[in-house]
Amino acid sequence: MQPAPTPPDSADHGWQTVDWSSHAHDAEVNGRRVHYVDIGTGPPVVLIHGQGAAWQWWLRVIPVLAKDTRIIAIDLAGFGESEPVASGDVFAEQVATVVGLLDHLRIAAATLVGHSMGGLVAQRAACDHPDRVAGLLLIDSGGNTVGQARLTALQVGFRVFNLVFSIPAVPRSIARYGPLRIAFFALATAHPRCVTRQLAQELVPRMASPGFIATMVAGFQAVNQATPQAVPSPALVVWGRQDRIVPLSVGQRLAAEIPDARLVVLDRVGHCAMIEQPIETAALIASFSHDPVNGRPAGEPLQLDLDEQGRRVTNRFADRNGPSRLGRQNPA
Repeated sequence: MQPAPTPPDSADHGWQTVDWSSHAHDAEVNGRRVHYVDIGTGPPVVLIHGQGAAWQWWLRVIPVLAKDTRIIAIDLAGFGESEPVASGDVFAEQVATVVGLLDHLRIAAATLVGHSMGGLVAQRAACDHPDRVAGLLLIDSGGNTVGQARLTALQVGFRVFNLVFSIPAVPRSIARYGPLRIAFFALATAHPRCVTRQLAQELVPRMASPGFIATMVAGFQAVNQATPQAVPSPALVVWGRQDRIVPLSVGQRLAAEIPDARLVVLDRVGHCAMIEQPIETAALIASFSHDPVNGRPAGEPLQLDLDEQGRRVTNRFADRNGPSRLGRQNPA
């Protein structure tokens, strides 16, 4: 039996105690400004967000992971505070952005953790640059193929979405008012009440972005061209059993196709494990990043270890991060 979801208030306490401005940086990568957060010491892990997102989608797991891991949370090109791709192969440029940031930081190889569309970026990076990827951890990774007619319809719908969300009052209202917030996150999460007002204020306003449409189209094309069987890195595939955006069957197929992959299924979790069960997700990332080759096998033994590790991480975090260590509450 898996642990109950982390209480929202306790999940938000950690990231609100961090002065994010001291860890936020800009770098010039391939002629574009790339924004990222760099925090912690230990094996390097790059967190790659999904479509219509930014590095803040990892807020709940970063403080826990940074205790013994170096976390680099990136804004992909055209998302968050990173400049968009001007022209060319947008998806290839997203991969080049990740690898270029590793070059900038002089990191020879890192574990890549990709969520949703970010999982496709991570997969492509592992195939194209195997020497730079120590391990691949995919969280509800993109994987649904679509035909041209549906892709055209999606483009129209997301253009409207991007336009509406560029009006400041819209994301502000969704974040502020509980019923709107619950309705908005009902598709992406199994229990939308897990998204608090404080967290939503960091996530929702950043969903409109100049890179949204181009990356969405490139992402669906990348799904059609993906070759998971060519991934040379050890991989851990983490999926929410209640994912209604990319169903579990996609994760099962992905784990079967990647040669050296294991699958972990989280109950009571939808499309956003790092938001819905941050302690459990952080424990998986930490365990895998410290030993991606051997790792723990999937199944009941993993869950027993995960329960204990989650309790240890929670206790250690509470000991080190009391209320007296409050920093800035709004990420840079």
